[in-house]
This record gives sequence, structure tokens and C-alpha cells, in this order.
Amino acid sequence: MELTLTPEAEALIAQEMKLGHFQSPGDLIETALFAFRDTTSQNVQELNNSIQQGLDDIDSGNLLNEEESRAYLHALRARL
Repeated sequence: MELTLTPEAEALIAQEMKLGHFQSPGDLIETALFAFRDTTSQNVQELNNSIQQGLDDIDSGNLLNEEESRAYLHALRARL
């Protein structure tokens, strides 16, 4: 398989190789891909857990009123 990398990516790979963190560019890319997969999988699981918690709250009647909802959404927006 052939890959075309940006000059920035090539420089990063060269830097990591020079530091001795990886034995080959392939090792670095493989490590990065597995880390990406694991992180993505973890994020999906966290999202699914949050959705389930929200559905459970709805089912149990644990809801926010309009004022609480607005305050919550403003707080979320402020964190972004």
C-alpha cells in the first residue's frame, strides 16, 4: 500500500523516528490507527451511555423545567 503524506506528517514521523519512539514509520502509523480506533470506540460507548441515561431519566420522570434546561444549555455552550 502506498500513502501520500503531507510534509507536516512526514516531518512528524521523522521526528518520532529520530527520538527512537518507533522502529519504523509503519509501527508509528499502526500505533496511531489502533489508538484512534480505541478512542473512537470509547467515545461511541460514552455517547451510548449518555443517551441511555437520558432515556432512563425520561422514563423515571426526572426532567428539567424550562429554566433549568436553559441554564444547562448555556453552561454547555460556555464550555465549548
